[in-house]
Amino acid sequence: MDKVNKILGIILLLFCSVFACNRFVAGSGIKEIKKTESVKQLKSIEGIQSTVDFINSELPTKVDKNTTFKWVEYIQKENRLVFYFDVEGLPIKERSELDVFEITKKLKISQLAYIKNSPNNKTFVDAQVVFSYIYTNINGDLFLKYEILPEEYN
Repeated sequence: MDKVNKILGIILLLFCSVFACNRFVAGSGIKEIKKTESVKQLKSIEGIQSTVDFINSELPTKVDKNTTFKWVEYIQKENRLVFYFDVEGLPIKERSELDVFEITKKLKISQLAYIKNSPNNKTFVDAQVVFSYIYTNINGDLFLKYEILPEEYN
């Protein structure tokens, strides 16, 4: 009987030890999982999408006399944030390529400064998104587009 009690005691001790170790490992394992890049990325995506949803709830809105901010979308597989604008009052005559180039250059410089300096963009900047801007005329025809890459705003 003493031998059986010793064996049962050893088994009980081993069971308790294994159970305690599993709980300890699992507890620290969960903390480590929460720190992984995948989980950070998932939280970032959720933050981006909720921000995009909020922005869209406030749209469309006039940016200036001729420009309306229509909507924004996040393309997750490209990690791209796309802003869509309508521009009214464009002259009927075609703009020269130089005019479009100069307008694009000025818009990009202005937007790059905003990305770098506005705390509202922290979620997007932390996620290293590509910012894309598409401007169309009132008929939906492309007027101009440009993008700002993470290398440009970091």
